[in-house]
Amino acid sequence: RIRYVPVTHGMCGAVSEAAGGAGRLGYVRLASFNSNTAAAAKDALRELKAGGAERYVLDLRNNGGGLFPAGVEVARLLINAGEIVLIADGDGVRDIYSADFSAVDDKSPVTVLVNRGTASAAEVLTGALQDNGRALVAGERTFGKGVIQTVVPLSDGSAVTVTVAEYQTPSGTSINKVGIQPDLPLETEVPSTPREFCQLVEGASAPRLFQ
Repeated sequence: RIRYVPVTHGMCGAVSEAAGGAGRLGYVRLASFNSNTAAAAKDALRELKAGGAERYVLDLRNNGGGLFPAGVEVARLLINAGEIVLIADGDGVRDIYSADFSAVDDKSPVTVLVNRGTASAAEVLTGALQDNGRALVAGERTFGKGVIQTVVPLSDGSAVTVTVAEYQTPSGTSINKVGIQPDLPLETEVPSTPREFCQLVEGASAPRLFQ
């Protein structure tokens, strides 16, 4: 049986001044959120930290989501305390997911790369990092998929999909149909493989990724 782990990572050398900083950079790409994602991301962050990473880029571009709990668990790797996501319905907030003091690294600077293909659990993670002041978000406005739905069977044998709640960022901002606005728009095409990404950020033509 093939075990799919949707996480790739790599260590870059010194980040160029053009990219906005110095020191070694750890790059982590999450392609989706499944049952393996959080554990693989934890291993990647630990390896990069042990290797001397002083800052990270978390690439969530074209990550359409997947398992909601996996997105929460990845947020807990970088946020030690505070709220991660709110679940709200017509009566208001009904549930809150928070950090659990188990972060691998809650100090080093982080930039999250997003685009219009970043959705659902990936938006939950992005919103948590942004609202907690834990990361700079760079790229394009995200997709805006932030509802919880259930299928209700009808008497004629058909069924309808009903929205029962929505995800909100820690500040109470709805994700659905709005998306998350980046702090830093990117006009430069940024590669999504560790080797090519590192070549870009180590060079003089690197886009600004850190403030």
